[in-house]
Amino acid sequence: YPYVFEEFRFHMTLTGAVPSSHQPAMKTLLKQTFKEFIGQPLSISHVALFEEPSRGAPFTVKRTMPLAAGLQRKTA
Repeated sequence: YPYVFEEFRFHMTLTGAVPSSHQPAMKTLLKQTFKEFIGQPLSISHVALFEEPSRGAPFTVKRTMPLAAGLQRKTA
């Protein structure tokens, strides 16, 4: 994935390609639905690895892991 550090922007893939004729309405609907989250900081404590067992099959969570800030480390 080429977008890391400053280049990364959180996103969620919610659907397949939206026909261009439906994009303005979809954008309006999504902006209205998620207005309280847009432009706000997002705290992420874990990452998840999803698996698609076969093409088109539902994704399942294979593993979740806490991010480094969420780990309690012991020093020797």
